[in-house]
Amino acid sequence: MVRLEPLPGQKGADAVTVAIHIENATRLYGAEVHLAFDSTQLEVQDADPDTEGVQIQAGDFPSPDFVVQNQADNARGTIDYAATQLAPREAVDGSGILATVTVKGKDKGTSSLTFVGAKLANPDGQEIPSQTVDGQVEIAAMAVSGGVNSGLLIGAGGVVVLVIAVVAFLVLRKRK
Repeated sequence: MVRLEPLPGQKGADAVTVAIHIENATRLYGAEVHLAFDSTQLEVQDADPDTEGVQIQAGDFPSPDFVVQNQADNARGTIDYAATQLAPREAVDGSGILATVTVKGKDKGTSSLTFVGAKLANPDGQEIPSQTVDGQVEIAAMAVSGGVNSGLLIGAGGVVVLVIAVVAFLVLRKRK
């Protein structure tokens, strides 16, 4: 299973980090995920400002020996990430964090984080069947003392409080 999970201790923060969590994998060697979000509500924060574009932060499950793709597009509302281990590293079993995404809210409300696709692979390049669980980001409060300018909140006291609620949707999509 691949699901979204908030990292602990972020209540009341103006930016919140969500983990892309892989659970109960067997012989995992590589993973690829594609997410969609409402770009009018959320903005992905760049995890690597020294690299062109907007990136998310690599996790450690599986070990990101080779990051094939790492791109967030705040205009289109997409995140594409793929990483694999390299020989002679052994495949991994269990659960862990594939990557983390830090988001900032643009407006009050609830916004979905949706898996458009997810693939897990073993060392032979064969797909490991998995399911995904989408999530939601709830933007709980926003002061309006400065208004909105170019998608950024300005003005003294402008605070955006994000509370992440990972919600299991009734429909789990099985990946083959």
